Parts: sequence; C-alpha cells; structure tokens
Amino acid sequence: MYATALRKQLQIRRFTIRHVRPGWEVRDENDRGVLRHVIYKDWHRVERAIAMFEQEEAVLEAAGWVKIAS
Repeated sequence: MYATALRKQLQIRRFTIRHVRPGWEVRDENDRGVLRHVIYKDWHRVERAIAMFEQEEAVLEAAGWVKIAS
C-alpha cells in the first residue's frame, strides 16, 4: 500500500504501511531495526502516519538521502 526506502551511504531508512487484519500495519525502520511499529484500525490515523512519513522523507532528502527501490 505504501512503501518508501531511502539510502545515505551505508544507512537505509524504510517507511511502510500495509493492510493487515484488523487494520493497517505502520512501520518505520532503519538498518539497525524497527523504530516504530503499530497497527491502526482507524483510517484517519493511517492518513496522519502517511503525512508524517512524507514529512520525514522530505527532511531526509534535504539532508542528502536518496530514494531507492523498496
């Protein structure tokens, strides 16, 4: 449903959202592990998570991170 990965040198950051029963799994990961993992049943929280991911991606890209195939 939503998957983005960024790289800066050897570091990788992944943002994913996927449909699971009974809602949506939201994950924020880096190469060291999971930074955030939550399952939402409310679509409005998922929309906020997407907005937060997009904002974080913009900050990372401004700092030199590059989007890669996820």
